[in-house]
Amino acid sequence: MTRALALICCAGCFLLSHTAAAKPKIALTQIEGDASGDVRDAVAEALEGKELSLIGSREVNRAVDKLGDLSDLTEKDFKKIASELEADAIVAGKLDKIGSAKTLRFRLFVHKKMAKGFTVSFKDAKSEKFRSMLHDKMIDKIGLSAGGDDAEDDARPAKKKKAADDEEDPLASKAKKAKKAKADKAEEEDAAPAKKAKPTKADKADKAEPEDDARPAKKAKAAKADKADKAEEEDAAPARKKSAEPEDDARPARKAKAEAKAETETARPAEADAGSKSGDDDDAPRKAKKQVAAADDAEEVEASAVGPSAEPRTANHAAIRLDIGGSVVQRSFKFNTATFTNKPKNVSIKPVPGARLDGEAYPLLLSGSQGPLANLGVGFEYDRTLSLNLTAVNPNNKMSYTVPVKQSHFAIGLRYRLGFGKTETSSTLTAGLSYGKQLFSTDRTAVKADPVASADIARDTPESEYTLIKPGFTFRLPVTRMVAFSLGGEFLLVTGAGPIQGAASYGKARVYGGSASAALDVVVTKHIALRFAGEFTQVGYKFLGGGALSNGLDGDMTSADVGGLADRSLGGAATLAVIY
Repeated sequence: MTRALALICCAGCFLLSHTAAAKPKIALTQIEGDASGDVRDAVAEALEGKELSLIGSREVNRAVDKLGDLSDLTEKDFKKIASELEADAIVAGKLDKIGSAKTLRFRLFVHKKMAKGFTVSFKDAKSEKFRSMLHDKMIDKIGLSAGGDDAEDDARPAKKKKAADDEEDPLASKAKKAKKAKADKAEEEDAAPAKKAKPTKADKADKAEPEDDARPAKKAKAAKADKADKAEEEDAAPARKKSAEPEDDARPARKAKAEAKAETETARPAEADAGSKSGDDDDAPRKAKKQVAAADDAEEVEASAVGPSAEPRTANHAAIRLDIGGSVVQRSFKFNTATFTNKPKNVSIKPVPGARLDGEAYPLLLSGSQGPLANLGVGFEYDRTLSLNLTAVNPNNKMSYTVPVKQSHFAIGLRYRLGFGKTETSSTLTAGLSYGKQLFSTDRTAVKADPVASADIARDTPESEYTLIKPGFTFRLPVTRMVAFSLGGEFLLVTGAGPIQGAASYGKARVYGGSASAALDVVVTKHIALRFAGEFTQVGYKFLGGGALSNGLDGDMTSADVGGLADRSLGGAATLAVIY
């Protein structure tokens, strides 16, 4: 008993493992235009089951990204992906939207060659009818094809049998004609009265029977035709006997073929022949038919070739993005100075809050263009400190004063975004050239009556108004469809620094600068995202002499007192983005 149970268990395990191994492995790529991923999830749920096995999305995305844009992949590229993933089939989809209607266009690669794609129209991807319909269609396109030549042979047994019979009996067509002639003759004999004897001259003269007068010539002709038909029938008799069996077999073959076609076209209505008007003309070419299946809630599957479509507007290929939120900045001034009594003090201002607004737009991409110029856009940025006050102290009388400060910056310019793929996990590199201003201004109205305190504020926190030309770049690397990291940098060409370069301040100088940023993007929904950014900016000075504060602090204008200055800003921003 124990031995029998063991044998049964072994046999069961073998059958289960054999069945699991036979399940075709399917690679489902990211669906272009599906920023939220809901449609891909619905397609994955429709495919996953006892008939098919899905390969992990991370492995598929990694294999696709190695070859570039998903929409530009060739049959050779699909072969590489299938070989790397050991996939029996690859399903690539693209989502298009026109109003409330949604359309999925599929490209299929099955058993090392491209297969005919198809289109799905639907309203709700979460609909059970949609998923069931899509499942059946995929099994039809992938499951049956996955069976190889055997499945194809099973689907068309009648056609092969009929072809074999025709090849075996070349006289079948002749026998068929003879059989038809015999049937016509029998019908003619049933419809006509019995033959009469040859009419006499008196009969011909009898006008009461005009019908018989007109009949002899016809009868002679019919008799001659009957004789020819009998001779032809006798010649075709062997062929008729031989072809009777193929003829009988051909009828069930056609029936079997119709039943096989009905099974593969489950849930499809009658085919609509686009070329029906010219169908009566045997010489006219027949137009290809579209096979359509519609569900009760207007979901539709249409077998058609997949053509090119618009570039998806995912978070990394958005046509418009607008960020608004808060910021924080901490500023410091560090001087390179000689040692003397009245030298400037290094100042570090505590972090203060601000407001941030920035955005970018790609007009040609928004209008649907797909050319190189569609990647050309404009961008802007504005940030302003909400409240910042400095404290000035007179060391002689210990009097202190509050000095309000205005601190802001803005920039506007051109951007060109280069994408390394068109999926939601494709990286992008954006190059930009901007014009901007950066302001740091102190209101010394409260300390005008105290020259010492006023001089200390002007010396330790000098006013500036930078005019900047900023070439730079930003590299965005999505980790998943929801999370991405960005790194950016700008070189600051300072064409003017404002009051700090005046003769009453530090005078002429060589000014240069740069900035760097890092950000984390979180895509919440298709049109909403969060961004958390950190930023660092530094403007450096090398004073050339001639300013009252760079040379005259020690009372001697001939010697340099302050050689340089590092004006640094460290901060960040948290913004809510609307993307389209």
